[in-house]
Amino acid sequence: MSKLIFIKILLLILITVPVLESFSQNRVMRRADRDFEKFRFSSAIERYQTVLENDPSNERAVKRLGDSYRLTNDPENAEKWYAKAIQFENIEPIYYFHYAQALRSNQNYEKARIYYGRYADLNPEDTRGQRLYDGMGEILDLISDSIGFEVENIGINTESAEFSPAFYQENGLVFPSSRAPTPSKRRADSWTDQAFLDLYLTRRLREGGYSEPELLTGEVNQRYHEGPLTFTKDYTEMYFTRNFYQGRRTRVSQEGIMKLEVFHAILKDGKWEVQGPVFGDVEYSTAHPTLTEDGKTMYFSSDMPGGFGGGDLYVVHKNEDGEWGEPENLGESLNTEGDEVFPFIHPDGTLYFASDGRVGLGGLDIYRAVPNGDGSWEVTNLGPPINSSGDDFGIIKSEDKKWGYFSSNRQGGKGDDDIYRFNKLIEIYIEILVLNRLTELPIDSVLVNLINKETGDIVEKLTGEEGIVSFRLKADKEYEITTRKSGYTADDELTISTVDIDTSTNLQKVISMGRLIAGEVFQLRNIYYDFDRYNIRPDAALVLDKLVEILKEYPEIHIELQSHTDSRGTDAYNMVLSNNRARSAVDYLIKKGIDRERLTFRGFGERKLVNDCAEGVPCSEAEHQLNRRTEFEITKGLE
Repeated sequence: MSKLIFIKILLLILITVPVLESFSQNRVMRRADRDFEKFRFSSAIERYQTVLENDPSNERAVKRLGDSYRLTNDPENAEKWYAKAIQFENIEPIYYFHYAQALRSNQNYEKARIYYGRYADLNPEDTRGQRLYDGMGEILDLISDSIGFEVENIGINTESAEFSPAFYQENGLVFPSSRAPTPSKRRADSWTDQAFLDLYLTRRLREGGYSEPELLTGEVNQRYHEGPLTFTKDYTEMYFTRNFYQGRRTRVSQEGIMKLEVFHAILKDGKWEVQGPVFGDVEYSTAHPTLTEDGKTMYFSSDMPGGFGGGDLYVVHKNEDGEWGEPENLGESLNTEGDEVFPFIHPDGTLYFASDGRVGLGGLDIYRAVPNGDGSWEVTNLGPPINSSGDDFGIIKSEDKKWGYFSSNRQGGKGDDDIYRFNKLIEIYIEILVLNRLTELPIDSVLVNLINKETGDIVEKLTGEEGIVSFRLKADKEYEITTRKSGYTADDELTISTVDIDTSTNLQKVISMGRLIAGEVFQLRNIYYDFDRYNIRPDAALVLDKLVEILKEYPEIHIELQSHTDSRGTDAYNMVLSNNRARSAVDYLIKKGIDRERLTFRGFGERKLVNDCAEGVPCSEAEHQLNRRTEFEITKGLE
């Protein structure tokens, strides 16, 4: 039975005992074997390496070192040691298979095919060898036929493991992670040498990015692992994976192993209360639950007896009395001799899952399964960029299937397993035309910056003679666009959102720039004042800071700050108020280091309204605020 399922997939943990160090070669080997058999792989690796330093031909140490790296998800080192292992005479056939798997994970597909074939010849009873040998050609087709999604590593990932998220309420994600809440509370799993998994909640923010993950409230997070989960549609019930531990009591199998179980919890007064295990057999694991939309059917993974391989997918239905019935294996058209894990049932009835027993790009690949109506399933590999040469698993999809999340330990990640977001690949372009505000003619050689507000990434382009630049935008992002040319300035910066765009789109925007010459008037966008007040608000200070930059860059120009009020109040009062507002803006600039001699100010009261909100006309507060503005006129410009 494959053990990979229990590394991070079924979250196995053992009750372990301390091991004393020994200096003799034989005792080091015995200690290494004991570590290996107790799944303390980090310690086993160190000891086997010590053995091999003195005895490079120790066959058991070589094989188990390869196994230890495989079981701790290190295919590069696994390949290295399995390459040595297969050099031994009469090596067990399974090591050709393990070597081929490592080669495939490291994208050496042609060589992997050779050793799948060798394994198939030596062990024809295991159909994986022949199937994977025959399927290596399909991998090249998968690589050349990438599906139409773009993938990005989301911002909550750390060097620890984050994986298998579940949708929660509006914009929420709940996911397992081995990050420790604080260093002092870190308790390590001897298998992975990482902290035990807990469940965390984050929310996607409207402006992009995610909130800082917080531990899920209530009784869910306990002493050992809490893992993949699912919610009912109203988010008042949760089924989640946990080591068989409750109320400070552990339950272990006859082998001394604390298996995994699906637990049930309900939300009460904003906190989760655990009701208990769903199945309750300590001799095998049940994990990775996913519910249908009506909450009456659950799919999950288990290594219970009678399956086809390591972990199989099962379905169970809720009886009329509210209890769960007998699980049913989904059959050999879906399950293989390998591991089928991390199921997700979409509202339209499509089942997604991960498997390492089929032709794929790496260790675990994600597959789509559609029922045929006769109890069998039509299974399809999702291909890249969802799948990679690493482990890819734990997918969830939005109802319209245009976006979702999955987990991967692919190269380029933050550390261990990371959560990735995918979006249906749509082409969004923006064309920006930069014009002279007086002549309305194009301006060339303008530096236009496209700034991703979530990541801070900047793309720069220069306008040509036609004054045009174009950028490709990503879906579901917020952007800021700035312009810069010596002797010019723009009224404001441009903000673009693609959050609500779900089809290929071409956007067009015009930015007007004025020369810094006497007589030019520029509005300072977003410098607004509270009603009947003239103090500088924090949002206004940000805009004035940009004016400070212009004045410092061009010390020869002088300006007049001009302030305007809305129509409410008497003319005389508004004139005084606007003068005070203009003076407060000038005082702010002086505090920022601008010479008082370069600054004048004037209030216009309500004489220059920008809309129809004259006295007596009913208008909203937002409409009145548009009239409470500040502009600056260049009184001495560039020559």
